[in-house]
Amino acid sequence: MLQTTIGRAPQQRQIPVLVVEDDDATREALHYLLADSGYEVTEAINGVAALERLRAKREPCVVLADWWMPGMDGLRLLEAINHTPTLANRLSFVLMTAAYTPSLYDTPPVRQLIRQGRFRLLKKPFDIDNVLSLVENAVDDLDDHLDGVGHARRKARDCSGVS
Repeated sequence: MLQTTIGRAPQQRQIPVLVVEDDDATREALHYLLADSGYEVTEAINGVAALERLRAKREPCVVLADWWMPGMDGLRLLEAINHTPTLANRLSFVLMTAAYTPSLYDTPPVRQLIRQGRFRLLKKPFDIDNVLSLVENAVDDLDDHLDGVGHARRKARDCSGVS
């Protein structure tokens, strides 16, 4: 079983990770790394396959997606997610790219998730500790978001007198 350089033993994580990557070797390496670190991991080869899995599963998750992929790339996937509130409200997004450009942060789907505190960028090539740290931070971001959504729903319910 994998141990990080931090020396922590892996524990079972509550929020699953969807790895969206067209390169088989990278996708498999990320799958094994995250699974060995206690995450439930599913895979998709592009954005279209990722959307199918996200719509079918209907649970909170972290999406770790490559920017450049055939079919539907990572940014188009993020746009599709943001146009589907039932998906956008239960995800945290990590975009992987070797072709980083500061203008990436100026795209509407990225700005939206940045405002909500649920967007991270993973620059390629990456190391194990960086991947694990970013995914763990994305999980924490999503936990915080879901706690806030749950609190807002409870407060609205309390104010309306509905139990």
